[in-house]
Formats: sequence, C-alpha cells, structure tokens
Amino acid sequence: LDDLKTCLAEASALAGKAWKGGNSKNLGRQVAKYHVEEVRRLQEEFRDTALDLERARVRATRKTTSSVTTLDLHYTTTVQAVILAKEFLRDYGASDTHPLQFITGRGKHSVGGKAVLQPAVYDALVKDGWDVSTFAAGVTVRGRLRS
Repeated sequence: LDDLKTCLAEASALAGKAWKGGNSKNLGRQVAKYHVEEVRRLQEEFRDTALDLERARVRATRKTTSSVTTLDLHYTTTVQAVILAKEFLRDYGASDTHPLQFITGRGKHSVGGKAVLQPAVYDALVKDGWDVSTFAAGVTVRGRLRS
C-alpha cells in the first residue's frame, strides 16, 4: 500500500502542476486530465488492495465455536465493514443455531468516541433482510427475517 500511496501522491502533484502551468499552447490542461485519470485509477487500485488486505486479516482472525462464528471488523473503514459483513454472510450464512457475530468495537477510537461501524453494519444488514441484533461491541446475525 505504501508504494500505491507514493504513486498516488506523485500523480496528484503532476496533475496539479500541469493544470497550473497549462495553456492552449503547451497542452497543459490535456496533460492534467491524463494525470487526473491516473489518480482515479490509482485510488481505485488502492481501495481494492486495502479491502483485499482487510478481508484476509478478518478471515485469518475468524473464530468458530460449536455455537457461533465471530469476525472482527476492527480497523476497517465503514465501507469496508459493510462490504465484508455482507460477503461473510454470503460465504458462511447465519442461523438461530449458529449465528454470525461481527465485532465492530465500541467507538472509543472514533471521532467523538461514538461507534460508527456498528450502526453502519446493522443498518445495511437489516436493509438486506437479515435478523440482526446489537451488543455492546458489535452485531449478531441470526439468519434472514421471516416475512
């Protein structure tokens, strides 16, 4: 990720420099547009790579007992947490007899000390029709809601 960050910073700087120095004679604006597209591509690659690394970390720290599977979403972004929760539910499922727990944290390290992952994951899963409840540091999914 550090290499991608460096490339992203360099492309951003080049885009800014080309834009500031650009005019109709030196094609600076067209050069700037090229660098902006490169920045967008690198941002997407960075986002995808970061998600892949978090997915691997969460899978590696997964804990399964005879009664519950627990996945720790600490250190993920809100977007990553929602994506991963949906993926893991698709992959592992959840039921009354074997629920899936997502540890989201209490929000101690969030701005204002308020949890951000828990409400985001909860809302997204409820919207998708899952039977979700909360506990102090996460959410528990017990299958699909019965309609």
